[in-house]
This record gives sequence, C-alpha cells and structure tokens, in this order.
Amino acid sequence: MKINYFGDRRQTAIGPVTVQMRLTTDFGLPSQKEQRITVRLVDPKETLDIGSIEIPGAK
Repeated sequence: MKINYFGDRRQTAIGPVTVQMRLTTDFGLPSQKEQRITVRLVDPKETLDIGSIEIPGAK
C-alpha cells in the first residue's frame, strides 16, 4: 500500500502534510491489534510505501 501527496491548494506555506493512519489486524478476533501511525509528506508528488496486505487463501 502506498500514500501519495498530489499537492494542495492552501494559500499559506504551513509546511508538510501530515497523514494519520489507523491499522487494524485480526479484526473481530481475540488477537485484534490496532496501531496508529503519523507520517509527514513534504514534497508534492511524494509517494510513501506504508505496508502490504496479505489475505490468506488469495492468489
């Protein structure tokens, strides 16, 4: 999975764009875990690889 910073239309130069993600694994199971991640994208057109998803049995 990737997130992309395509740019913005702000009139002020506040700085980088902040992305907040909430990742949940094993949803609905006793082993469910949640992780919150905050990253910053500085340059327009920047791409950040944030991870991958594995679905058992899927090809």
